[in-house]
Amino acid sequence: MRIDSLDYLRGLMAIAIMFYHYFVWTFGIYGSDTLLGKIGLYGVSIFYVLSGLTLYLVYENKLSLTNLFYYFKKRIYRIFPLLWICVFLNILLLTNTYTTTKVLLNLSGLFGFIAVDQYIPTGAWSIGNELVFYAFFPVVLLLSKRLKFLQELFFISSVLVATYFAFGPLSAKNTIGEAWKLYINPFNQLFLFSGGILMGKYAIGRKNSLLGFLLLVLGLGLLFFGPGKGDLIDLIISWKRFLYAGVSFILPLAFLLINYSFKGFFGRILLKFGYISYSIYLIHPIIYWYLVKFIEKEDSPMMLVVISLTLTLIVSYYIYILIEAPFIKLGKNLSLKKDGIRNLKAKSFYWLIPIVAIIILQLNKRNADVQGQAREIQLQKETNSPYVKLLNQLPVYRDSVYKIYIAEINSKNKIIFMRDGLLSDQQKNSKFFIHIYPKDTTLLPGQIKHFALDFHNKVTELSYKGETYFISDQELPSYIIYKLNAGQYGYNGDNSINWQIEDLIMGKKIGKVLSENRESMSIFEYQRDTF
Repeated sequence: MRIDSLDYLRGLMAIAIMFYHYFVWTFGIYGSDTLLGKIGLYGVSIFYVLSGLTLYLVYENKLSLTNLFYYFKKRIYRIFPLLWICVFLNILLLTNTYTTTKVLLNLSGLFGFIAVDQYIPTGAWSIGNELVFYAFFPVVLLLSKRLKFLQELFFISSVLVATYFAFGPLSAKNTIGEAWKLYINPFNQLFLFSGGILMGKYAIGRKNSLLGFLLLVLGLGLLFFGPGKGDLIDLIISWKRFLYAGVSFILPLAFLLINYSFKGFFGRILLKFGYISYSIYLIHPIIYWYLVKFIEKEDSPMMLVVISLTLTLIVSYYIYILIEAPFIKLGKNLSLKKDGIRNLKAKSFYWLIPIVAIIILQLNKRNADVQGQAREIQLQKETNSPYVKLLNQLPVYRDSVYKIYIAEINSKNKIIFMRDGLLSDQQKNSKFFIHIYPKDTTLLPGQIKHFALDFHNKVTELSYKGETYFISDQELPSYIIYKLNAGQYGYNGDNSINWQIEDLIMGKKIGKVLSENRESMSIFEYQRDTF
């Protein structure tokens, strides 16, 4: 039983989450008082409600012990092909390297059960949650045939667990990054899925366009104008957790009650978005971070967003047509004939091919990393300079005058100014300044807003492949840095500023770059790509 309006909502939420990620990654973090911030968290919650609702609609009178195998078979054929592809693309296109254990956890889906934060594709934490929910669903549905109010008890119990999280361990955290592992625990999300089941039980077949429209207005009003302050963690703790979880129930219920199918081109587009929502959700981060290799975020931010959006929709459509749809059809083949079982075994054998390919690729990547580290050590010996590794790293800032790197040099965390080509005598004899804004403002005495570090331009030259690089560096303090400013002064023998970075560099952006450079520093917080 397929309801078009629910497909509309599923597609719209996938696109909304894509917008959230693209704008956050390009322009910076959106707080809990913004529409995008709320959608970034609770768009996924709506997926959970829709999942419980649609599973109930499909299996209410169909699931039994005799066909339990086919329930799990359909879930496997629906979830795993695309998940495997995205693991493969993370390794191949994004050149990420993971431990063998982490790869196997993702290939098997076990990360959702035993290590929920060990997902590889961005956003796949929710897929791990879904796999846990899929395991609960047949147990609840089958037992509820004997225990009349089991589904209601299941929902109440899961709400109590979520209450513990919202008022307990989550409330002790300061940021969404600190709370992330707790937040994505499947037991913290289970009440959304179980609530979707109840929605199917009590609301199916009760079309009421007026009530649905009023609920739609209420839900959107809360998203646009609902309370929120500061970091996104404000949306997942205390009473606000249940206010916005309520929105996650209100919107699916509104679409279910309205139950309207648009005709013509607009209706077909909305349905297509619903069909390809899974592809959009898992593919869009890969598209974006691959394009970042070729399009500089700081120089062309909107171009990066527009191209990423366009390519994601195109690629997702063809992935659905060529991969998702055929596997969905294969999963619906419920024949128990001998030939059917033989064909299933044969097709299952071919499933081993992508698994082996991913493992081989992962091992090759790890070997390449080891070889790259060996080459870096050899280059340091050849150039007698620890700075040579910077030539293979991303700067945290760049313009026509300097590139700024942050890296560990000789076991010290340093900020490094690099210029290739010529360096004038004025630049050599000048001074650099760094204004450091600590996260803990209580470290600042009086009314001072930042710490100031001034140092002479102690120039070090690095020669490599016929190019000369001029380097000056300064050790960074040990406290967590929220943001920093930098510049150069003294060209004319006075204290006038001759060069300065255009905008303050945020610590979280630095943390992101350091992660890509495989530099580990505790003085910069890095919020991994979540949601």
